[in-house]
Amino acid sequence: PRGPYYTIGHLPGPMGPYTFTFNANAPHSEMHFARDEEKVSALHPAGFTVGANTTDCIVVFPEGSGLEPLYFSMTVILPEGPLKQRQEEE
Repeated sequence: PRGPYYTIGHLPGPMGPYTFTFNANAPHSEMHFARDEEKVSALHPAGFTVGANTTDCIVVFPEGSGLEPLYFSMTVILPEGPLKQRQEEE
């Protein structure tokens, strides 16, 4: 198996329930959570939001790991009713 592995838990806010594991020697691959541009809805004017809140953090790996710090951002999506109300207000 490839190693070393780093596990990150106890992240802030809505990221709290998730645990992320990184393999320092894994080959680079495509992003798993990127949206396909063909499936994305139309562009919206600035100010259009779908999230209830956004939490972010920077993960710094131990010295000597060879890994660059990573930026994480997670947005909690609003349910349909509150989202529609927010869109009308914006």
